[in-house]
Parts: sequence; C-alpha cells; structure tokens
Amino acid sequence: MREVFLLRGGKMNKNITGYILTGLFAMGTGALVSWAYFNSVDAEKEKFPGDMALYNECREIISEKGDPEFDNIEAMNGWLEAGGDKYTYYYNEKGEDPVLVMTNYVNMSGTAKASGFQVAYFDKGDILLTAVEEGLAADRAGLKKGDIITAINGVSVIEEGYTNIVSKMMGKQDSTVTLDVERNGEKLTIDFVRDNEYIREVKWELKGDVMYVLVESMADFTDSYVAKAIDELNTEKLIIDLRDNPGGDGDTAMSLGGLFLTEGYVVKDNFGRSTQRIDIADDGVVFDGEIVILINEKTASASEVFTALMMQYHDKVTVVGTTSFGKGIYQQSEELSDGGILNYTAGYYYVGEWDNFHGKGINPDIEVKMERELIGTEDDIQLKKALELLK
Repeated sequence: MREVFLLRGGKMNKNITGYILTGLFAMGTGALVSWAYFNSVDAEKEKFPGDMALYNECREIISEKGDPEFDNIEAMNGWLEAGGDKYTYYYNEKGEDPVLVMTNYVNMSGTAKASGFQVAYFDKGDILLTAVEEGLAADRAGLKKGDIITAINGVSVIEEGYTNIVSKMMGKQDSTVTLDVERNGEKLTIDFVRDNEYIREVKWELKGDVMYVLVESMADFTDSYVAKAIDELNTEKLIIDLRDNPGGDGDTAMSLGGLFLTEGYVVKDNFGRSTQRIDIADDGVVFDGEIVILINEKTASASEVFTALMMQYHDKVTVVGTTSFGKGIYQQSEELSDGGILNYTAGYYYVGEWDNFHGKGINPDIEVKMERELIGTEDDIQLKKALELLK
C-alpha cells in the first residue's frame, strides 16, 4: 500500500509504465476493470455486506438471464463514480490502444515537458504537434502548433509506424533530431535540439530586498529547492507563493514545514478506525525572518497542509489572498488481483489543533480578491500586498 496525496493520481514513475498510468489518467480516458476484479469482490462482501450482496445478485442474474452484451466494466466504473468520491477510481496499466499508450508516454516524458511540445496521431499515421509552448526548445527550433511531422531523421513516420517512431521525439539533453514537417501545404526540414532538463517546481528571485519563491507543486525536491533559494537570496524577508498549487506529495508539506518550524503535527484519521500522528522533524530552522504566504482558490491538498502548519506554529507568518480549495483528505492506492490499481480516499487530515478544512478551505489573514489570470502581471495586487507588508 502506498499513500497518495494528490488531487488526482500518484507520483509519476520514471519508466514507461509510470508514464502510461499517468498519461491514461491525465487524458481522462476512463479506467477499465477486468472480470477478475468482479470475481474478487466476493471476498470483500463483509466490508459492504448488504450492498455487495445485492450488487452480485444483480450481476449474476444479468449474466445468466439478461443481455449477453451487458458491459460489466462500465457497470463497475459507474459503481465507483456513483459513490460520490471523485478521488476514488480504478486504473489499469494494460493499454488496449497502443497508439494512445505511446502518445501518452511521449507527452508525459521529460523531453516533451522540458522542450514544450505535445503530439497526437494524425490522419493515416503522421505525427501532429498539438501544442508548442512559447520560449521552450520546440518553439526555439521553429516548430509550431499544427505542424505535421512526416519523417524523423529521414525515416517516414507512416512507413515505420507511428508507435515505432514517435518516441524518437524524445532524447538526451542537447541532442538533435531532424524533422520533415508539413505546414499549411509547405514542406520544411527542421533540426530540433531537444531539451531534457529536470523541470523545477520551485522558482525564485529577488524583488528588492524580498525573496520571492514560487512553489508550483509539492514534489520530491521541493524542500531542497526552497532551502537553496533561501541560501542563494539570503535576506530576512520571504514570500512563498502557493497560488494555483494543486498539492502533491503529502510528506513534502511536513519536510517543507521543517525548514521554518521546530514544532507542529498532522493527524491522519482513517474515518475513525485509527489515527496516526506525524510530527515536524526538528532538523534545524533555515529561515527565521518574516514570511508572507500567498494562497488562492486553487491552493489545495499538501499546500494547504503546509499553510495550516505555518499559520499555527510560526509567529512571523501572514497569509494573503483568497480562501483555499479545501482538500483535507488523503488517498491511498492498492493493487488488485488483475494488476489494476484502486485509488481511494482513506481518511481526513487534521493539522495541529485545527478542525479539518475539507470542503471549507483555509481563510487568509488578509483577503485580497483578484482574478487568477492576473497572477504574475503588473496588476497582481495580491503580490503587491505581500511586498507592502514586508517593507
């Protein structure tokens, strides 16, 4: 069993299976449940004795007397969805569509993310660029959204087969691949220098004498990057921007809090069945100055846990923005008998002495309402307020 503390899904493994799992889920293609799983639910009747008995009774009647085309897979999907918990879902690493599997594998790769492109199967088998991000490697090479790639390094995409060649878009840092491209009837040859550097989820800069640290998600190295930013910028005033941060690794909220706190704890409550208390590891505070944390309605999950810890246990923190998303639950995932994975909500998080914030969010100390589209612009009044407080 492994804990998952994300808005959707778990961590992405750095292998093709992980890419396939994450890609299939991110594309929203829906999960498939095998017949083996349906048989396995009989062993779990004691957990839902009445409901499961009725469920299996209906299934058996339909199987014996009903429509032979009845779709048990969709029935199980519907059962999970109807439970009312959008964080509970099934997914299976078995890809039925090799084109979809390979497309997702490429699109979730480090090369695609760092280079700023996305691909799709086009027409009779060519590669379509569905997105090119401005300023990144694909854009710098001259590639554009809507380009059709017909050959890679002189090899025809259609003749070689989409699933056999599309992965050639990926590659090592600064390696070059030659693409034959069709654009609005024009034929082009473009040398594409790949980018494959790890994309940081933390960015930082000085704004006057204030450290500004943007934390885009809570991932494996978030705390290390924040510590690095503090060391490099070295001032006594800090803004931590968690706006639009969807959360991530649950342990990161605690390890990040450990950079600033000597105390604080989180309790995982398994719906009253059991509880587990997790305390901040007192490994030494790296920053003890004034802090403003920026949050908004898309600040969620692990980023909310971190915010709640800081608000309770740090005496120099002010939170600015709007009420956060309100995801105070955690997920776990378990492998099923068919090899698929069931991700389910396993309980509530309680941060320190506070009530659970699920469905309610965390209110800022100072509310500053602003359209999300203004984040990072000259009209970012939430950031302006944070800078004003740290004057």
